[in-house]
Amino acid sequence: MRRIIISALLLIATNLAAFCAESPFKASVGGQTILIPAPSNYVEVGLEKRQIFPSDIPNRLLAWFALPQELKTLGTSKNEGLTRHMQVQVSKKIEDQNLGPSDFNEIATMLTKQQDEIFASATDEVNNILKKMTSGTGISDLKLSQPKSLGSFYKSENVASFLMLMSMEVATKQGKRTEKVVCATNLMRVKDRLLFVYVYCNAEEKNSLDWVKDVSKTWTQAILNANQ
Repeated sequence: MRRIIISALLLIATNLAAFCAESPFKASVGGQTILIPAPSNYVEVGLEKRQIFPSDIPNRLLAWFALPQELKTLGTSKNEGLTRHMQVQVSKKIEDQNLGPSDFNEIATMLTKQQDEIFASATDEVNNILKKMTSGTGISDLKLSQPKSLGSFYKSENVASFLMLMSMEVATKQGKRTEKVVCATNLMRVKDRLLFVYVYCNAEEKNSLDWVKDVSKTWTQAILNANQ
């Protein structure tokens, strides 16, 4: 048993080390500098790519991580989409507010009870974002429809994680298709600030559900460790 426990601890340490192999990305949130380590094998897309994220919406994009080979076409006419990627966002309205443990727990509890309603009400906002992000690319239309909550899967003092299945209607010159995307929404309390940490994966990718869960747990812990 002791050998099994030691092996498990070594595996966790190895996974966290992979997230911290390079210097963490720095973001400013309400006067606090938040360090965001890159997931293993991923790169932050850079300011130019981040600027395709609309500025006239309630959330602000702090960091966006993608696979290097898929990043090349992001925001161009050859854009074929991202199979697996991650984002860190913050609400503009509350990014200056201090968030205590009880405040975070209250928000997490509310989302736990009202997941379907919250996800459904955000559909129009998400579609507004998608429309602006795909302007001038190889995707002529991209819409979210029928988001479905798959429940919560992780809760700690500073993290609350939820799963959602999104149905995406994609229109290109080649025709129309429907894609399913698994999304993990991870609420995080970091340096008394509330972060929205998203992990996305095309549902057709191998082990998409488990991958989203595993990355969420490992990455959120790496972010907390980087900001201790």
